[in-house]
Amino acid sequence: MLRYLMMTLIFWSKLPQFRPGLNSGYQPPSSPPTGSSATGDPSGLAYATLALGIASWVLLPVIAAVVGAIMGWIELKNIESGKSSAAGKTVTKIGFWLSVANVGLVVIGTCLSVGAVVLFFGSFAALMAAAGVAGA
Repeated sequence: MLRYLMMTLIFWSKLPQFRPGLNSGYQPPSSPPTGSSATGDPSGLAYATLALGIASWVLLPVIAAVVGAIMGWIELKNIESGKSSAAGKTVTKIGFWLSVANVGLVVIGTCLSVGAVVLFFGSFAALMAAAGVAGA
């Protein structure tokens, strides 16, 4: 056991780059990287878009979804043109896509509902015509 401990200590003393706390040559960056970092707070329109996106799933499915999608589109264009802070881009995208997904599901659900009604009454009318009850 003592021999193993001595060999380990010798190994660590010969390889200083493996010892914790010693300089391994890595230098941390002196300042944060510049680039597409967002500074500032998200605008009120970004928060309104998120609130309408959430409300479209909870309170007002069609109205809030359409208004939220339009407001989100406007805010994304404002962020791209530099009129609004880039800090609100993620908040706006989340609200926008929540609204768009709700609008899409409402359209799909409406089409399926109308199709089901037409299929039901169409098949009922066909059965009545085949039985000779309806029609001329």
